[in-house]
Amino acid sequence: MKDYLVHASNCLKNAEVRFEAMPFYTIREAFDAMKNSEIDCVFPVNLSTYDGEQLGIITVNPIMQTEVYAVVKRGRERDYSVSNALTAAVNNGNINYDTFLKDTYPEWEQKSFDSVEECFSAVTSGKADCMLVSSYRINGMSGLLEKYDLISIPTGETVKYAFAVNRDEHEMYSILNKISNLTKAEDMETALFSHMNYERQVSLMQILKDNWLFVVTGVTVVFAVIIFLLMQKLKAERKINEQQRQICGKNKRKKGQKRTYNTYQIKKRPVF
Repeated sequence: MKDYLVHASNCLKNAEVRFEAMPFYTIREAFDAMKNSEIDCVFPVNLSTYDGEQLGIITVNPIMQTEVYAVVKRGRERDYSVSNALTAAVNNGNINYDTFLKDTYPEWEQKSFDSVEECFSAVTSGKADCMLVSSYRINGMSGLLEKYDLISIPTGETVKYAFAVNRDEHEMYSILNKISNLTKAEDMETALFSHMNYERQVSLMQILKDNWLFVVTGVTVVFAVIIFLLMQKLKAERKINEQQRQICGKNKRKKGQKRTYNTYQIKKRPVF
């Protein structure tokens, strides 16, 4: 988003558009703020024409699209099928996926939860069959996927995201729509992919788990080398001890022979 705003601020000739980003927990909260004139536009938004009319909101031309992944319980991948009537966990207030589900999988049931983690927990416990996640966010959720023993599956569907403004904001709509038309889709994809790797924080345990075969092989080799060196050391020490015993035995025999010889000489000495 930062990269896009930098581009949007300077892409119009003889004009400079200044943006100030304000974060909200959910799209629903952002829409309420826009209705109260606290902000001028909202991003990212995926709304059907009907839903936009009901909310009094209009969207400009999309500036990005993302593939949708279904998060399911590990080992249940084969049970997942878009042709089945599944139950999808939805983050409460995120109406983007509400529209996507209504348009793409109208036979599915939705269950709302207060956070993404609660949605993942619902999938693990069986309260929901899956949760839908953007491909650009899936890497950042790797920790939660591991925690709840979940796996992601591509659905083959995409979601397009755009800026949204109040329906009566014609000038704002015209400016944002012109900026979106001046933005190349490949530039947005490049910017998104460049930031995807920074979202994932890989722990040491995750690295070890992902490369367990190399870790086990490395540890085995290290222990084998250590044991080999210890055996060589023990053999060397045993050999040295044996040599020392042999030397000590020879010295004792020499001392015994010398003592016997001296005693014999004393006995044979004449007496005056």
